[in-house]
Amino acid sequence: MADRVIQQKIIVKPGGQVVTYLRQKKNLTGRDYMRVFTDTLCKVSLDKELTGADFRVLNVILCGMEFGNKYSQPQTAIAQLLGTSQRNVASSIKKLIAKKLIKVVDNIGRQNIYMVNPALAFKDFSDNLGMLEEEWLNYLEA
Repeated sequence: MADRVIQQKIIVKPGGQVVTYLRQKKNLTGRDYMRVFTDTLCKVSLDKELTGADFRVLNVILCGMEFGNKYSQPQTAIAQLLGTSQRNVASSIKKLIAKKLIKVVDNIGRQNIYMVNPALAFKDFSDNLGMLEEEWLNYLEA
């Protein structure tokens, strides 16, 4: 089934706000999905302190992100997937944490569980976005 594209041209007076909703039947393709916020993605892409290797690690984390923006695979799995060393992955993850793109929310033994900043990408029910953003802001304030 081809994707259906709906275009809208909405003119709003200065200071106005528009909220649109596009509802589709649930996951007809059987493929996984997430929402990515382009404004944050563009800021991240233009950050000169992040290298291509850092972006590759971030993309692996985004692609493996579970509901609630959680990622629970070990660094060795990322390294093996990217064909690099675990040390390089650890360095990239430290940069991503410093840039507040991901954070450590838990650990199992020596393996960290990460959460992706919901301002970058979101994988959960729409009703939970506010809760995830609030949790993230509380983390930043701590």
